[in-house]
Amino acid sequence: MREAFGIGRSGKRIMGGGLLKLELSVKSGNPPTVHRPFEEALQRTLVCPVCGLDHGVFGLAVWCPDCGNDIFLTHVETELQVLKTMLSDIPRRRSDLGHRIAARDAENCLEDVVSVYEAVLRAILTRELRTRGKTKEEVDYNLKRHVANKLQSIPRSSETIEQLLGVNLFALFQQPEIDRLRETFEKRHPITHNLGVVDRKYLDRLRTAEREGREILVRPEDVHEAIDLVLKVVTALHGRLFSAPGKEVA
Repeated sequence: MREAFGIGRSGKRIMGGGLLKLELSVKSGNPPTVHRPFEEALQRTLVCPVCGLDHGVFGLAVWCPDCGNDIFLTHVETELQVLKTMLSDIPRRRSDLGHRIAARDAENCLEDVVSVYEAVLRAILTRELRTRGKTKEEVDYNLKRHVANKLQSIPRSSETIEQLLGVNLFALFQQPEIDRLRETFEKRHPITHNLGVVDRKYLDRLRTAEREGREILVRPEDVHEAIDLVLKVVTALHGRLFSAPGKEVA
């Protein structure tokens, strides 16, 4: 800029004179502070089970950046292991901070399990639709029009996967397992929307003997079982859809 406008070391140049005078000046300021990206706190560290590459990712990783193998399930398992670690710390927090804090910890873990389930199914659904030749616009339309928040529910997620992919999500599972997973997932509604208090909507969905107005009970062992079942469900679906060689997203 100095060279372009002929400004010398003084940092100023006066152009013209008399009635019309123009002064140009250049001032050097301090460069702005560059903060470390806030995403670093959310970075997920993965180790590729095939080539052993240790790397960090944001969001959900699909392929190893080194060997190119599908590491999606490794990522899912890592996310769920975080929740298991949080659950394992509940006895200590109950002892140190009290029963209410421990109860909220279990509730928060349950909400996170449902969120992981929804996000993983959405990612698998998107990938498979793209593999089948759907455009990004068509996929986005399906997610908005036919999916919305249905993947947060066990029966509705099964119906959605069946409708869009023609696959029975729980074909390899026994009904008692599915029922237990649904019962645990349904507890998320009063936790998220009613401060953990049983409401009529929850009772109508589940038809349980619990009483309206009472606080919901979320046991850490139930959440732990739900984590294991979620991993089995998404692993089975992933295997059925992407186990064939050469199936890649366009």
